[in-house]
Amino acid sequence: MTRRLTLTVPTSLLLPVVLLSCTLVSAEEPRDPIPRGGGRLKNHWATCVISMKSGHIAGIWDNISGRRLVQESFETYRLTTRDGKTITISEKDDRVHSAISTAPPPNRPRWGNQTAYFARNPKIPGSEIRKSYYFALIGEEQRIVCRSVSITAPTEQATLFTSVSHTVLAPRFRKDSLYHYVVPQGVAGDQRPLIRSSQITKPLIRRDHSNDRQGRAASDIFQPKWKVGLSQYLYRVGRHWVYPVGLRNPTHWTDNGWQIASGGFFLADKSENKRTNRLEMRYHIYGEDRLAVHEEYLGLPELTKIRNDTQQKLRLEKIRTPGTPTRFLRPGDRVPSASLINIGSGGKGQFRYGVYATSDESRLEQISPTNSKKVVLSLTGKQLKERFAQQRKKNPASMGGMYIYRRHESPVLIEHLDWLASRTPNGLVNLRPLKEVFEFETRGIVAESDYLGTGVFYWDAALDAGQVDWGRRTVSQTQSAIDRWKMLFEALHQRDKLLWTNSRTGSAYYDITYYEASGAQKIAGKSWRDAADMDLMNKIYQVPGTIHVPLYWWNNGPDENTQTYQNHCLALALSPRDGAWSREVDGKLPESADDGVLFEVIDEFRNARFVRIGLKPAWWNDLKTRIEAYTLQLGPTWFLNVISHRKKP
Repeated sequence: MTRRLTLTVPTSLLLPVVLLSCTLVSAEEPRDPIPRGGGRLKNHWATCVISMKSGHIAGIWDNISGRRLVQESFETYRLTTRDGKTITISEKDDRVHSAISTAPPPNRPRWGNQTAYFARNPKIPGSEIRKSYYFALIGEEQRIVCRSVSITAPTEQATLFTSVSHTVLAPRFRKDSLYHYVVPQGVAGDQRPLIRSSQITKPLIRRDHSNDRQGRAASDIFQPKWKVGLSQYLYRVGRHWVYPVGLRNPTHWTDNGWQIASGGFFLADKSENKRTNRLEMRYHIYGEDRLAVHEEYLGLPELTKIRNDTQQKLRLEKIRTPGTPTRFLRPGDRVPSASLINIGSGGKGQFRYGVYATSDESRLEQISPTNSKKVVLSLTGKQLKERFAQQRKKNPASMGGMYIYRRHESPVLIEHLDWLASRTPNGLVNLRPLKEVFEFETRGIVAESDYLGTGVFYWDAALDAGQVDWGRRTVSQTQSAIDRWKMLFEALHQRDKLLWTNSRTGSAYYDITYYEASGAQKIAGKSWRDAADMDLMNKIYQVPGTIHVPLYWWNNGPDENTQTYQNHCLALALSPRDGAWSREVDGKLPESADDGVLFEVIDEFRNARFVRIGLKPAWWNDLKTRIEAYTLQLGPTWFLNVISHRKKP
């Protein structure tokens, strides 16, 4: 059971808070020595030693604890041509020919220097490689080591450059440590986010989504004895922040560290003066609390900007959680809903791209996934309009919305061949991330919603990118996805409509989102800590004020994991959804249970934020406790929610 204690704190009460970045190791434990030689990136908080031969990382130390965290970190370059031929080259083959270093500002004695190493790789003819090392700030502390690698080389044909970062952790730091990654959405295979280092004896894949090859480009590790942690993540491609997903390469945890997939771009000659051929990987040192790194990451300028912009545009004061029963509605309340228009999901056929229901005569056609000439469903605009009108008549508070897969080729693309990036044999299309494409889609979606009288558009999409366009030698990055989402988000808001997505942890520009990785999902080997972490990350990465609905799938019966799901929704103020069936019982899908009371309770405090106020035991740091507890804050009100995992006598 979950127990909730509500505390009201006067706004005038000042609570003193002490913030500590790291814990000092006891005096009898010697500091890990920093060897002489090599290049240096150093400040009060960290030291990074760089190989003068190749320019790769030869070690990273936490100066506060005196501990070595990284033994070495280097890239494996992958060069791929359109015919699929790939060559793999180690960064250790790079040859540095010159270097520069700049001193820190004189008025900032604790800040560090910046360095750059210029190299060539004999296995990449004509290559010019620049490796820049510098620190990034967390408040006033430079605890992030940044490493930017850019490369140019003349090529006879289009050549895609991707990379995998091989990081060997210092053995003493890795020993008895806890590996962690944010499960961004449902993934195939081992879905556990928390694994002790001793249990990782062979490469363990860390996917970003489903069974995709692309790896999550972020991992962190925490040493509970030292109370020191390290997170490594892809932060920027070119000039812009990117969602941390690798391009065409997997991520693995290994028996000595990890291999993190990085981004990619097309190789260009130096004379082309490209500004996109740069990958920035960050090594983020943190201490005391395992969760600190996620809060610090979200506080970085690029993340803060898009999250604040999203939050300021929200209009959800009278919006209830999707599925809230009518008996709990107050005057003026509205309830979002989304109707799946397709027969089945997108795998059973998709509608033609760019065809919108904007009049009675409009016709939307779903095409067979195996026969592009076969129409499996045909609907007129009038039919759809009547469907939504009936929904509103039945429930006037309903904000109905379209849920549709619309990626099959259509006559629209005959007039816009330059929009088409690729086409599959069965007629599905991938479009280039062009501004005119985004504008066309936004106009169509809004006009369709106006005609149908709907208040929601449901989008089964994610904020990541990575579309490789061989014809134009470009790779779409996260900024393109942000531009697309923001345009639609703002256009819908101008009509008092909402954007409902099924995206991944760390998105922006949405009102409501499903999170398809609830801790209630049954996964082999998963502990209560894994389940708790999955839902806690969902809460931490939530844009404040948005509605997050965790999803999990019932396979065997209505009581499967129901209590775990309800506990986490209540403990973390996550909006509930009755379980989604995936297996028929006695020939049909059973009805979901009525959890109307749960909807009502959570809507009262769903804007509460998870806060760390020194609660003990903190299960995310204390690996022995069986008490799962959270503190949430909503204005002057604090909530203490406790779940016991002690075995019953």
